[in-house]
Amino acid sequence: MKRREIVALFVCATVVRTAEAHSGLPATAPFRAQATRCVVVDDQIRVAWNDSNQPTIFGPAGVEIYTSSVASRPLYTNELPFVPSTREHRVLEPDTTNAFVWKTATVTEGHYFLFSYVREPPEELSAVIVRYAPYIVTVQHGTQPVGPTVVITRPDIFAGSLGTALIHYSACDPSGTARVRIEAAPDPGDGDPGDADYRVIADDLPAVETATVAWDTRPIEMGRWVIRAVIADDCGHVFRSYARGFLEVRVPVDPFDAGNDDAIVAQEVDARTGGGAACTMNLHEKPDAEARPEQDAGMIDTGIIEMPPDEGCSCSTSGEKPATIGLMLLPLLLAMRKRRWLLLLLIPSMTALAQDPPPSDATRPPSGEVLTYYGIRKLEFDANVSDEEKAREWEAFLKRNTEQVAYAKAAITRWRDAGRVRAVESAEQLDQMAEAPAADKIEAWKKVQKQFPKSNDARTAEKRITFWRTTESKRLAQIAAEVEKSRATKVERINAWRTVLDFAVAGAEKNNAQKRIALLEAQLFKEAEDLDRIPRVDVETKLSAWRDVLAGMPNELQKRTAEQRIAFLQSKPR
Repeated sequence: MKRREIVALFVCATVVRTAEAHSGLPATAPFRAQATRCVVVDDQIRVAWNDSNQPTIFGPAGVEIYTSSVASRPLYTNELPFVPSTREHRVLEPDTTNAFVWKTATVTEGHYFLFSYVREPPEELSAVIVRYAPYIVTVQHGTQPVGPTVVITRPDIFAGSLGTALIHYSACDPSGTARVRIEAAPDPGDGDPGDADYRVIADDLPAVETATVAWDTRPIEMGRWVIRAVIADDCGHVFRSYARGFLEVRVPVDPFDAGNDDAIVAQEVDARTGGGAACTMNLHEKPDAEARPEQDAGMIDTGIIEMPPDEGCSCSTSGEKPATIGLMLLPLLLAMRKRRWLLLLLIPSMTALAQDPPPSDATRPPSGEVLTYYGIRKLEFDANVSDEEKAREWEAFLKRNTEQVAYAKAAITRWRDAGRVRAVESAEQLDQMAEAPAADKIEAWKKVQKQFPKSNDARTAEKRITFWRTTESKRLAQIAAEVEKSRATKVERINAWRTVLDFAVAGAEKNNAQKRIALLEAQLFKEAEDLDRIPRVDVETKLSAWRDVLAGMPNELQKRTAEQRIAFLQSKPR
């Protein structure tokens, strides 16, 4: 390869990497994993994350790190956790350290979740995606034992299921007596699901470092689901956490009639007792490896349909046959004249070749397997498969293909329109909150206008902005009228009417506010001029009068005169 071609490839790779930093998608700051799953600290812990380390075209973004002792359900874009939290760190994204030390010496003992998000400029147009750490930080100052923890590591951000959902979890169990339960509930769309909405996916699972639960989602209704894990030990401790992302259940690849939904409703987990000496173990101590070995629980089967491991031929291989290996090495050994090794190699190779060929059923799909296009094409050449069965396979393939194409078309429309839908839903939700300030509601609808100016929602946004500006200006006009009746200063009265102008559209409220501000400002200006002409009035009093003129809403002539008089009075000796 020529030198300039190498340079061009390097430059292209650099440009692509820079573009990925802020390419129009919401920026995130995912956490780096800790050295151990049982993260226990006393006075401090180093927390690290990954970000782009690149500024945006509008300036540097800010990375913020928070902690909370309360678990939060999965979050939508532009949604922050509805739980008490503390901001522990903030840094500009171009900073390449990507780490800080969390001082925990004065933090209350317990388990803490860590989450991060990036604020990109301009903040009013940036989308926020919260990322949770894949571990729990346990703060322990003394020897008092703490309870177990569990984290669902998948789904992480967002996952879909077309028949089988794989749920990964990691548990930390200092006493060695804990068991894990996985639950799921439909997402209500406006908060956490109720405890009565959760159903048990798998129960009495081992509290091990890594494990996977396979959940058959074919019998359940389609939609967005919230997944959570509950861990309880024999020492009276119970801990809950949620998956970091939603699970979207869609039309299964291999649907079937599951009959009535016989899911078990999740009951409240009772804190068990009776762990004995195991309950005195704390996370600063290392348990006996023989008493409680750490291991991977592997796949926990809850009744799934296995998909073929090879998309091309619907088959798998576990290794090369001895005959194949022997024949491959034959030329090499002949060239090396290693006759002894040649004889030893050819004996098992010839034996393998003399064995009966594998039965033709090996090409047929096992029970419950779904054939791909190429798998059915291969099946057509199998003489042991009947014509009727081949026709049925193609009919099933067409049915699956029709369902998948229909879903894909709907998904394309949905995801292309997802940003607009989220912005409108966010504005509508804020619009219905009585306690939300009108300014926030107007700002939310302005985002819809700016991002989607040619849509029908932009016209709706314009109407809602006009409505809230009119409503808020009337409310503020009433407040300003009350201020007028009080003993407030002229500057305070001007500022009260100024807030009306910030919201008022053309109308009576705006005209009245402008008249009152002009009248009050003229009075301030006249008072300052009169005081300035009296020789016996001290300089500080005159300065205060002219500063009040500037503190209101002066016109250009009033402002220029006040600034000149203030400069002149300040230059005089006192």
